[in-house]
Amino acid sequence: MEAFKNKIGTIKNKITIPIVFLIIVFIEGIVFSQVIPLGQVPDEMTHYRFMSEETGLYDFYSELANDVWVVGGFCDIPRNPDVKVDNAKFEKVSSSHFDSHLSLSNLNISIKSVRHLPATIGFVIGIIFGLPILWCTYLAEFFSLLFYALMGFIILKIVPVKKDIFMFCLLLPMSMQQGISVNYDAVLNPCCIFLFAYILKLFYQDEKIKWRNIFVMLGVLIPIAIIKAPYTLIIFSALIIPLSKYDLKIRNFDLVYYIKKYWLITLLLFVSCVMLLVYLGRGNTYIKALVSDFLNIGDTFSLFQRTISEFSYYHLQQLIGMFGWLDSTVSSMFIIFTIVILTYLNCNRTEDTGEVVLNTARRIIMFVAGLLVMLLIYIALQAWTYEILGYDIYGGIDKYGTYISKIDLILGVQGRYFIPCLPILLVAVSGDSVRKNKISYYIVQGIYYSISFISVIILLHSRYWK
Repeated sequence: MEAFKNKIGTIKNKITIPIVFLIIVFIEGIVFSQVIPLGQVPDEMTHYRFMSEETGLYDFYSELANDVWVVGGFCDIPRNPDVKVDNAKFEKVSSSHFDSHLSLSNLNISIKSVRHLPATIGFVIGIIFGLPILWCTYLAEFFSLLFYALMGFIILKIVPVKKDIFMFCLLLPMSMQQGISVNYDAVLNPCCIFLFAYILKLFYQDEKIKWRNIFVMLGVLIPIAIIKAPYTLIIFSALIIPLSKYDLKIRNFDLVYYIKKYWLITLLLFVSCVMLLVYLGRGNTYIKALVSDFLNIGDTFSLFQRTISEFSYYHLQQLIGMFGWLDSTVSSMFIIFTIVILTYLNCNRTEDTGEVVLNTARRIIMFVAGLLVMLLIYIALQAWTYEILGYDIYGGIDKYGTYISKIDLILGVQGRYFIPCLPILLVAVSGDSVRKNKISYYIVQGIYYSISFISVIILLHSRYWK
């Protein structure tokens, strides 16, 4: 009996949050991949085209689009809620193979290929092994899942606090849909969440921060900047780390010492660099929208107020579970259930952080960093709104200033765009109550993930399959 108890104890010690995450993410990811047909994640076929442009796989995309997307009837499903997968057409294209042959001389890989790198690797492996076209797309999704699972595992290994909150954000139904699909959110979301988790690790650790830690953060910022530049502002959450924790020396030159001594000059240099970047990018649509918003703050505030009041619940639905081409939404009861569980988890913690605490000032810094990212997302879509409404996007800042009061709402914003900001905002407002009864705490999470998985799969299956 004692040996049995010891065995159970050993198993319990090995079942950590990162391991539980891997189990859940692979089960859900593989099922999601099979139940969501080709191209039913918003703009997925566009991302296949982007992938071909980034790598030179034009012929393979053309065959995918013509021989499977169209012939298989998948193109008829988006924006047609009553249309499901045609089983006869599906069977017809299931055995279709590429006629094109992969040649290394045809590959023309650009820096933008990082946006779809995991999916591209899976897609190319399928081509090399001569698999049917549909199986190549399954491999693309599987490699997206592998990357998402690996990044999530690393995140949950390194983050010192709120592991359950990070896992919750990674396993949100919308996070899963994006994580297993062929689109750049499958790379962007885990990179953004990793960056914030790494910053928290540096804040809580006892060791000094060296140049290698700076290079890790900069290395993660590169794909983020290539994919969607506004999310790079997550790096500003690193301001929670006191300068005394940095040890940045180049031989006898101590960078931190001079930053502390000449902090005003450092601040002026930073502001000057930001202004220079704005000046150099003055012809960019997004920069013009940003500057015009700042110069017309009253009209901008009114526009944002109208947009948020009109779309607030819609964006919440999109954040938690609005699948496919925005035509398969989880129920209001599920959304309420998710918010209640999330609040319950965020009010508690299970980790012992010792004497290191997030004081009010640091929480404000994190919260502002998250809000700034969200603000830039709205501004980017504001510029897009001008374009789709037919305004002259090549006009100057003065002309952009007149557009603000002409449009009623900012269009195109989707709640899933806020997934990378969610951990920052949640940790910023999190509670510090130490959870002693961990068993009930984990049981609640197990119930939520079970209900979430079953209800979402039923919703997706009824939407796409007869």
